[in-house]
Amino acid sequence: MCGSYGYIGGKAVQTQTEIQQTDDCPLYQTMREQLEGYRFDVPAGTYELELLMTDIHQRQQASAYLLGREDGVAGADSLFQISVNGWVLESDYQPERKFTAVRKRYVIQNQQDHILVNFTGGGYLSGIQLRKK
Repeated sequence: MCGSYGYIGGKAVQTQTEIQQTDDCPLYQTMREQLEGYRFDVPAGTYELELLMTDIHQRQQASAYLLGREDGVAGADSLFQISVNGWVLESDYQPERKFTAVRKRYVIQNQQDHILVNFTGGGYLSGIQLRKK
């Protein structure tokens, strides 16, 4: 069925913290985390894929009860892989700074009747856009 789309798995989360390096704060303050993927049913062709992401998980402060341990990350692990129809775009992806907007663009050569964006390892996504070239 051409023209369908949607996310696979994950849960909706949000933050009230201001997101840096964007004028679209509300767009980045909501997301799906632990996302498995996103599917577009589209014809073969060339597409531009745009992903909007930010890591909203704060580092935990050291505590006397955590003797000998490094600071940890609260919430989900933010290291994941991004692939499209089996082709790896980003391996072991993790943003360098927390609460900072990330906008990634890729040109995709699709030879199937769909585009499947996979987030292996529990990805997160604030927004996604697919444009036919």
